[in-house]
Amino acid sequence: MKHIELLRMITETGRRVFSTRDVLPFAKALSIEASQLSSLLRRLVEQKFLRKLFRGTFALSNTILSGSPLHEYEIAHHLSNPSVICCWSALSFHRLTDQVLRTVYLMSPLGKTKKSTSQYHYQIENTQYVIIRIQPSLFFGYENRFLADIPFTVTDLERTLIDGLVRPQYCGGFFEVMEAFRQAEDQINADKLAEYARKFGLGISKRLGWVFETLEIFPNQSQLLKALPCSSHYPVDVSRPDKGIWLPEWNLRRNF
Repeated sequence: MKHIELLRMITETGRRVFSTRDVLPFAKALSIEASQLSSLLRRLVEQKFLRKLFRGTFALSNTILSGSPLHEYEIAHHLSNPSVICCWSALSFHRLTDQVLRTVYLMSPLGKTKKSTSQYHYQIENTQYVIIRIQPSLFFGYENRFLADIPFTVTDLERTLIDGLVRPQYCGGFFEVMEAFRQAEDQINADKLAEYARKFGLGISKRLGWVFETLEIFPNQSQLLKALPCSSHYPVDVSRPDKGIWLPEWNLRRNF
């Protein structure tokens, strides 16, 4: 039975999530025509050997998985490659939020032909996946980690916090980000944070310095960031309208 032989070949490679394209070499080895492959995969789904995640993408069912159960991060990395877990999901991984999330945030560099950032949303079973496309020059600050025996890539602590200043709307909001800074104080590398902020521009550097001053942490770095020459003004919370109290020493507007 070719569909069972196909399943055996998939499982022997250790693949837990895969696309139709991924199994084309197996189909060829079994003399399965490309036109037949979809029907064989559909049959494996009907017999509950596979789960269909979205168009053209499947996962082994829990009954035949070896090792840990399938994790949302495995599915997320299959949606876009290369990619890293980021924003609110990364805050959760670093234990800087108590919120129970049903959304996985994923960051991926734009292709060479695309110039503007964008977001893509997928609903797979009970979880939503948000892919944030960014400029390749800003695809940095991540590390390879494990959950049980499942490898994945996630933004490091400092990049996660900087992303909270860049896009707080994907991190639970600005006050959630401020709380994350407060909780992470003893783990933060302030010099690394400042260097990451510099790569995003003056607006993020000024926001970071203001956060340090407001939370009364890293006073030396806060003063260095305050002293950076700046002729523009920026909102403290980029996700809110730019209206509020002007902070001339920071070139920021406290817009909440």
